Amino acid sequence: MAGLARVLLQQGWRVSGSDLSPNAASERLIDELGAEIAYLHRPENVTPEVEVLVRTAAVGDGHPEVAAARAQGVPVLTYAEMIGRLMGARRGVAVAGTHGKSTTTAMVVSIMEAAGLAPSFIVGANLLDFDHQSARAASGDFFVAEACEYNRSFHRLSPEAAIITNVEPDHLDCYGTPAAYQEAFDEFARRMPAEGLLLVNSDDPGAREAARAARCRVFGATVADAPDAHYAATDLMAREGRWSFQVRRAGERLGEVCLRVPGRHNVSNAVLAAGLALSLGAPAEAVCRALTAFRGAARRLEVIGEARGATVVDDYAHHPTKVRASLAAVRGMWPERRVVCVYQPHQHSRTRLLLADFGPAFEDADEVVVTDIYAARDGERDRREVNAGHLANEVRRHHPACRHVARQAVNDLLTAMLRGGGGEVVVFMGAGDVTDLAREFVRDASQRLRAESAGDGGASRGHDRGGESDGDAEQMARVA
Repeated sequence: MAGLARVLLQQGWRVSGSDLSPNAASERLIDELGAEIAYLHRPENVTPEVEVLVRTAAVGDGHPEVAAARAQGVPVLTYAEMIGRLMGARRGVAVAGTHGKSTTTAMVVSIMEAAGLAPSFIVGANLLDFDHQSARAASGDFFVAEACEYNRSFHRLSPEAAIITNVEPDHLDCYGTPAAYQEAFDEFARRMPAEGLLLVNSDDPGAREAARAARCRVFGATVADAPDAHYAATDLMAREGRWSFQVRRAGERLGEVCLRVPGRHNVSNAVLAAGLALSLGAPAEAVCRALTAFRGAARRLEVIGEARGATVVDDYAHHPTKVRASLAAVRGMWPERRVVCVYQPHQHSRTRLLLADFGPAFEDADEVVVTDIYAARDGERDRREVNAGHLANEVRRHHPACRHVARQAVNDLLTAMLRGGGGEVVVFMGAGDVTDLAREFVRDASQRLRAESAGDGGASRGHDRGGESDGDAEQMARVA
């Protein structure tokens, strides 16, 4: 929603809105672009000047401002419907899929920028190469957007070109069955115009199935040598978790990419982005240059600092497959280090429906800390049926070094667990507010270190690096 507001403001609209509390995104909109944001949801916020109200899919019909808008005859659009209107005025590009949407969308944007196409874009993450912004209105013909499948939102878009990264059951709270979820992607492909273009991951069964429903041109992209793929990443090599590869089109080698973002899954994202951009006319040189320079998106294996000598990583993974891929990437980057994963489950419904799949997903972590479930939407029906303790028990069946602690106890537990000496990596993982917890941990560790240094000239710091103090052991016992 913040990205949409930014694009509208840059296009000259006057934008007001409501949020639960001040945050970095809303404050930037106010300070940089003059947005008018209230931090209390009230009918009075829908003033007579309002011409249209746009709501996130997480806001229901009973929201006081939605009700006020309808009472006043103000059109009420969903986020996806508004994106569809903006996209309809440009050459639309959409990136859909269960995993990798944000990163792949960001890669497409970076390639188009390198090719001089100046795309407008809205992505579900802040882009490190664009001043940590998630959106921009620009002068070029293309409008690139991440296409969310929740509640079939992506059916509201009207792209001329699209990507499907993969299809794996998710959002079963609104789809009900894996078959219905797959059908939504089939319908997304079916809605592509006959003169359009669809890029699909040829290594993914669900993406291939969706492609069969399309009436437009379809190209496949592969990392695993799928025989019918038009685009391929070949000659893969990994070094410290980061991959290099050759980009090929119909067997012809176009150039080498050396990714800065870690993980083999990002090779798949990159070859899809490359294939789409090449199909739309971007030169191969710009494709390879942009992907090699690409720094990634916030909260996608983002190193945010150090705490007690440990490297602290913030990651958005919240589906079992992505949890496994992210931890495999961390293990590839730091193969000799002890990896501690702090996982915040996202939504009771996802936790319940995918519980068995979460169990073995943490195998690349040495220790797992599961904290409270983040309820992203009001009125989740599964609250009484599942909790974080159930998830911790399931993980423990495959990974005995797993603990369940309340959110407020996580950072104290970590302080007690960490051995110091730079031999550890702590990964805070999840799609909720676990990112705030990660930053608190880095900040508090820094403050604690300064206090220790000021108090005894550094003796405590040296003791911490040698092992846990008696106080740490007592704290560990208390919070565990």
